[in-house]
Amino acid sequence: MTPLLRNGEQLEQFTRVGGVALMVNGRPKLQPCTAATAVQLAQARSFPPIAQLIICCKAQQTAAAFAGVVDLLAPDATVLLLQNGMGVAEELLLVRPGLKLFCGVSTDGAHLVAPFTVQRAGVGTTQIGLFPEDPAMALSRELCQRLEVSGLTLAPCADIRLAQWQKLAVNAVINPLTALYDISNGGLLTLTEPKSLIAPLCAEIAGIASAEGIALDPKSIEDNVHRICQLTSANVSSMLQDVRRGRDTELDYINGFLLRCAARQEVDAPLNQQLIARLRARQSPAPGAGRD
Repeated sequence: MTPLLRNGEQLEQFTRVGGVALMVNGRPKLQPCTAATAVQLAQARSFPPIAQLIICCKAQQTAAAFAGVVDLLAPDATVLLLQNGMGVAEELLLVRPGLKLFCGVSTDGAHLVAPFTVQRAGVGTTQIGLFPEDPAMALSRELCQRLEVSGLTLAPCADIRLAQWQKLAVNAVINPLTALYDISNGGLLTLTEPKSLIAPLCAEIAGIASAEGIALDPKSIEDNVHRICQLTSANVSSMLQDVRRGRDTELDYINGFLLRCAARQEVDAPLNQQLIARLRARQSPAPGAGRD
C-alpha cells in the first residue's frame, strides 16, 4: 500500500510519523509504509500503473485528486470511493467512462488525534459495492476479500446506491443542522428550533428519494437521526468542524446533491434550499472583512 498525499508538506508530516499510527489502549501503534505524491509517481518512470486506488478524501476534493492520478491508472484499474455524500461517482465516470468504480458506505467511526494518528471511535460495518449496482455481488465480494484487514468488517453490497441514499438521508439532517446552529449531535435533540426541523426535513428527503426511484421511509430516517444523535451526543459533526475551521464543506454533495435531484425531478425542496442558503451565508465573510 502506498498512500498518495496532496503535497510535499503532507509528505514531510507523514515521513516524520513514519507511517500511519493507530491508537491502541491509549498508545499509538505504528503501521509503517511509504507514501508519495501524485507528482512523484508521475515522475517515477519505474513505478507500475496503479491497479487498485482507494480515494478517501472529502467529496468536494475528489475531482481534483482524481485528475492528478487518472493518467497513472492501469486500463483495468479498480477504484473505491470512501466518503460521505453522493454525486462524485457520476463525476468520475464522466472523466473515465467504463471505470470499474466501487463505493463504500461505512458505519465505522474514527478521527485524527494528530497528523496520521488515528483513533477508532466506533465499530461498525463497511458495505462495498460496484456502482451503481452489482446484483450477483461477484465483483463486490472479490474486492472485499482483497481488502480484508483484521478488525474491519467488510460486506459486499448488491445495491450500493440504495445504501448511499440511506446514509445520505441521515447526514443531510444531522450535518447541516448541527453546522448551522453550532451544536453537538446531542444538541439537535434538545434545542427546540433545530429539533422542530428534523421531521419535515426527513419527509422532504424521502420525497426527493422517491422521485429518484429510491424507497425511503421518512419515519425510519427520523428514527435513525434520533438514534445516531443519542449514540454520538457529544460528537461534533464533520460539517460543523469544517465550518468552525473556515474550511470548505461537503454541503454540495449532501444537501446540494438532493437539490440537484429535486430540480431534475421537478420536486419542491424548500427546506434544503433554506438550509443551504443559510449555511452559505454563515460561511461567507462579512463585507470588508480581511483574511488572515
